[in-house]
Amino acid sequence: MRKLILSNYQSPGDIVMLTAAVRDLHRKYPGDFLTDVRTPCADLWENNPHITALEPDEEGVESIDCQYPLIDRSNHEPWHFLHGFIDFLNRRLDLQIALTDYRGDIHISASEKSWMSQVREITGDPIPFWIVSAGGKFDYTIKWWEIARYQKVVDYFRGRILFVQIGEQGHYHPPLRGVIDLRGKTDLRQLIRLVYHAQGVLGPVSLPMHLAAAIETRAGMPQNRPCVVIAGGREPPNWEAYPHHQFIHTVGALRCCDNGGCWKSRTIPLGDGDPKDDPGNLCVDVVGSLPRCMDMVTADEVIRRIELYFIGGAVDYLTAEPSAAWDGVARPAAIAFGQTLCYSSKGRGTSRGPMSTVRPQQLAVFSQVELREFEEWMLVHLREFFPAQCAAAGDRGVREMVRHGIERAGVYGIQSRRDVCKYIDLMTVFGRDFDTDKRLRWAREILKRRGKPEEKMESLLRAAKLRLGNG
Repeated sequence: MRKLILSNYQSPGDIVMLTAAVRDLHRKYPGDFLTDVRTPCADLWENNPHITALEPDEEGVESIDCQYPLIDRSNHEPWHFLHGFIDFLNRRLDLQIALTDYRGDIHISASEKSWMSQVREITGDPIPFWIVSAGGKFDYTIKWWEIARYQKVVDYFRGRILFVQIGEQGHYHPPLRGVIDLRGKTDLRQLIRLVYHAQGVLGPVSLPMHLAAAIETRAGMPQNRPCVVIAGGREPPNWEAYPHHQFIHTVGALRCCDNGGCWKSRTIPLGDGDPKDDPGNLCVDVVGSLPRCMDMVTADEVIRRIELYFIGGAVDYLTAEPSAAWDGVARPAAIAFGQTLCYSSKGRGTSRGPMSTVRPQQLAVFSQVELREFEEWMLVHLREFFPAQCAAAGDRGVREMVRHGIERAGVYGIQSRRDVCKYIDLMTVFGRDFDTDKRLRWAREILKRRGKPEEKMESLLRAAKLRLGNG
């Protein structure tokens, strides 16, 4: 029996490819090998049945530094990244390993599957969600897509898809609005479990894309997890794309990638001394801050690709109840408008008479003391009725929402503190800009009516409760 220690110290996505090679080595030669690994990503190997602890100085142990030179032929020959390490081991060890499954080999234990997801810990309900990775590493900025376009996608599906933003701390992952923010809050094993629970994944060519394919889906889900990849023209699609993913590429559409991927590293130099700043590693066709190949990928195209999974019936949109539950990060039954003591004399904390006003000049006229006082009261109120939303947004985000609510309420003549509080409650449930959302026409029509502000708010609350099933 041959004993192998296989090593590679590249990125986690590369190591996912190595898991496939180890799996297929044992499938081709069952009982002929003992294998151990040396990689920077131990979490990717947890529960892997093909790993046996070996030491380099043990008798008969072969230590192999694994590479994938096959990548140099990827623009001209029909290979996938999954073939990379397999081809290397075949040549190095004179073997005939064959790829048996179009995915990496990540194992989740039964106990891990039974654990509550991080998203359910926040929402309190098993709400389906999509992971969104809206950035990346600084060494490959050419993979980045414009954050405003990601935001447009998120906004388009508001109320129908819950997005959970992820990203490693220290990498470039600007915040999105209207998502659960888990940036910097997941280690690699937590990310694996998060992907296991996810309905779908959205992002560039990166680790989450590979995990979306490698990690099994939950019971009741399609065999293959939906994934939309914003790829552009850097890599040839045959090298990176999985058959069941929507892989949006522009290879062949531009002169710079008309014969395969360009394999460039950065869009513009960062001045950090990295060789990836060298002219030969930089994009040759930049539009604003994006490579032209990424600029050609529109938000509408990404939206269309996501919609395909729902139109085809692979997965379903959120129903009204889970959607409302997420919008407020509380169950609709817990949202009892008019009973939340909206800045009335019965509320906790600092109290004002219910007809005290927050005028539309709002932040200018409101004294700093009064503004701070109102913000503090609203913070207490929102934490009580929408605790997870507040936890996800943080104090700064909640304060910004309160100030935005004051300003938007003032546009419609809503000035009493009690009614401004109710208005902000509605923002929390239906979205930050619910008053201009075309899908919430009923809210817009009520707000534009003439009449007393307090009557307008009562009509708005009644309509909201009916639509949440609390009427």
